[in-house]
Amino acid sequence: MTMTTDTCASCAECRHRAVTAERELAEFKERVRERMIEEAERRDWCSEFDAILAEFGLRGRTRNWDVTLTITGSVTMTLLARDEDHAQQLAENALASYGSIGNYELSVDDVSCEGATPSDD
Repeated sequence: MTMTTDTCASCAECRHRAVTAERELAEFKERVRERMIEEAERRDWCSEFDAILAEFGLRGRTRNWDVTLTITGSVTMTLLARDEDHAQQLAENALASYGSIGNYELSVDDVSCEGATPSDD
């Protein structure tokens, strides 16, 4: 029994050491990566630098990306209007003039209204 307990404790200690070493190595690699990026930016080496990071298995630099999404769907609005035509016009204008959602710019190329019905409210 004592031998099994010692072996299990020893195995647990080895696993703990391995996990700790892996974490410390990952932290070290991240610090090296960050310092290398700082230096590359300071020396204007950025165009060649991502390939060097990849060669050593390190993540490349991050940068801003402009992403254009095409969204197909429908929006239901409750609007105070004189009649169906007025409600449609208000809805189209509201959507077309909406410039952003949160931090994201919104450009509406085409707005078509499928109809309007009186609201229960």
